[in-house]
Amino acid sequence: MHKKNRHNSLGIHIKSPSSINCQKNNKHQRKMKLLITLATLVVATYAIDKEFVQELRQKLRSHVEACAKEVNAGPDDVSAIFAHKLPATHEGKCIFFCMHKLYNAQNEDGSLNMAGALANLELIKDMDPDVYTKVSTSFKNCESAPFDSDPCLYAANLVTCIVKEGRAVGLDEVLVE
Repeated sequence: MHKKNRHNSLGIHIKSPSSINCQKNNKHQRKMKLLITLATLVVATYAIDKEFVQELRQKLRSHVEACAKEVNAGPDDVSAIFAHKLPATHEGKCIFFCMHKLYNAQNEDGSLNMAGALANLELIKDMDPDVYTKVSTSFKNCESAPFDSDPCLYAANLVTCIVKEGRAVGLDEVLVE
């Protein structure tokens, strides 16, 4: 199957959501967690341009909804994600994996792509070096998140870890918005 790669207006290299089968790939769970966490952290950061944050929110919502459709997740799963909660269903957790693949934070085989995840953070490096350092540290600390052969569950484990690590480095206020 041919996958289209492109760059969005924020300069993030992403793959087309329709080219991703999130339910069958066990190692792709990590990407979704990383993406949702990155977006959550960036969204509430005051030093970052408000217009940039608004555009990021819109893109994130669009990608979450596309992935939800791709993996047959329900509206409750999408609502949980935007309420900063872990979806209750397996399909909801697969949204994370789908998103992680879109943003190159997890590979097609479900393994973590730390280089791809960190590359996404380059967008905020110049805008707010302190937030960049804290977020990248959080990501790096989650390389040892509990692995699961089901990529959707692994992606959920990564998101949980990144949120926890983000709080540990002082990103509590960023995680709230």
